[in-house]
Amino acid sequence: MDQDSISSLDSERQSVVDGYKVNERGYETYEQSRSPSPAMHRTRTGVSLASSMTRGVRRIVDQVRDDNMQTASEDLQRPRTYEIADQLGLEEAITIATNKSEHTTTVEDDSQYPQKDTGYAWVVCAMMFVVFFSTWGTNGSYGVFLNYWLQNETFPNTGATDFALIGSCVLGLAQIFAPLSQTASAIVGLRPTMALGLILQTLGYLLASFATKKWELYLTQGVLVGFGFSFLFNPSIVILPEWFDKRRGLSFGIIASSSGVGGVIFSLSCQAMINKTGTPAWAQRALAIITFFLNLLATLFIKERIPAKRLSTWHDVKLRIRILFNKNVLAIPQLYTIALWYSFVVSCYVVALYSLSAYGSSIGLTSDQGSHVTAIFNGCQAIGRVFIGLVADYGGRVNLACILSLTMLILVLGMWVNATTTASVFAYSVLSGLTFGASSVLNQPILADTIPRELFPAAWSFQSVVLGCFTLFCEVVALELRDMSLSKPFIKAQIFCGCFAAAGVLCVFSIREWKIRKMLTNRLKITEEALEIEKSDQVLIDRKSSYLSLLRKDPVGPLVRLVYPVKV
Repeated sequence: MDQDSISSLDSERQSVVDGYKVNERGYETYEQSRSPSPAMHRTRTGVSLASSMTRGVRRIVDQVRDDNMQTASEDLQRPRTYEIADQLGLEEAITIATNKSEHTTTVEDDSQYPQKDTGYAWVVCAMMFVVFFSTWGTNGSYGVFLNYWLQNETFPNTGATDFALIGSCVLGLAQIFAPLSQTASAIVGLRPTMALGLILQTLGYLLASFATKKWELYLTQGVLVGFGFSFLFNPSIVILPEWFDKRRGLSFGIIASSSGVGGVIFSLSCQAMINKTGTPAWAQRALAIITFFLNLLATLFIKERIPAKRLSTWHDVKLRIRILFNKNVLAIPQLYTIALWYSFVVSCYVVALYSLSAYGSSIGLTSDQGSHVTAIFNGCQAIGRVFIGLVADYGGRVNLACILSLTMLILVLGMWVNATTTASVFAYSVLSGLTFGASSVLNQPILADTIPRELFPAAWSFQSVVLGCFTLFCEVVALELRDMSLSKPFIKAQIFCGCFAAAGVLCVFSIREWKIRKMLTNRLKITEEALEIEKSDQVLIDRKSSYLSLLRKDPVGPLVRLVYPVKV
């Protein structure tokens, strides 16, 4: 070979190896004079595919890391004050809405009042624990009474539907009349409103112990107790955000756990009392006496951090009603999705809670074992709700809501339906108790973070009414679906419960997709504005490309955004 040929080859910097032309870019084309074998072709295809997948995964990982870093930076820049949207309290939102309605922006200096997160704040937190313990905690024992009434002819001409509706009345009335109890507290004060609730709840349980007819049980353990719950916990829970700022999540977690603790104690004690006396009468009287003194203690010691101005004129009352029932909130589509998610998931929770004891009896468990199942469910709630509150701050509330809603669906249709042994029922009780309380912990922050602050009170009222309507009838339908002629008497009720869970999953998934779409749209706008100044910034160029890809409008776009692994 002459010198010119050698120089030509050196300048091209190429060589032929195993049938490929190799240059500084790697294997690019096959040598025309040699045909590659099929094995070599498969090897090259596999290498190219693996390389493409690796680059694609690396690009997605970098993109997700960049988005999460931006989210963390945004969180650090947000001041920890009452104006943080996702920690907004009802009274704070009403104050904001009132100032806006009256065209005032004055914010009172609160330095003269007790400090937040310390001192008397924890006394208020303890009293709120007592209130929830004495209301929703006692309600956790209703499954014990329900199981007894279903197995004994205590009330003539009273069926499963009636007993279920009596228990549902408590949940429904407590939620539906939440705006009324909050308005009453603003007019006459916190303590008088709670005192009214204390009297109603005590009379409800006490008179129910003497009831001999169906309508008497409806009126006492249904209506009176339901109104008692509404006037006790609704006015008191809204003042908690006044007392906490940095410890707000911890305080809410402690209070949320109280219903589970109460459920354990009251379920076991009521069952023991029924076994000893042969009837639920003394168990109901014990509930009346115990909750009276506990709620009295809470009513005496709970107080507002900043004494609220009472509604003393008709103008003030009309303004409060206008704020709580502002029709402008109905124009926000996400309100319906969040309210439906909350209602579906809570309905599934109610059916699971009320049916557990009776379901245990249907597969051969004793009454004591049935009450233990309910007690374990409630006890695990106490642990699960605190854990949920802590985890949500790290991984994102909406993300956790999606995971736990899907978990609820799997547990109901995958585990509860097939739980036919004592061990499996107890295992289901543990797992469901740990996870089914997600909506109670996550709902209000998700709602507050989605709705404009001045419309949050109206959104809260709307959601309370919707939830009340759902809980009023969900257990009634579930018990009506029982068919004792089947080998699995609760199978229809379990499928019904699973449908609630499935609907909740669809709703919360749509919430996540919307929030991600909103986040990406905002960041795309910011990136495009930055690119007008720094046109050659490669990071900004890559961000814009990624956002445009994720915001695609074809049918695949929503699915891609739904599974996009960022903190939401």
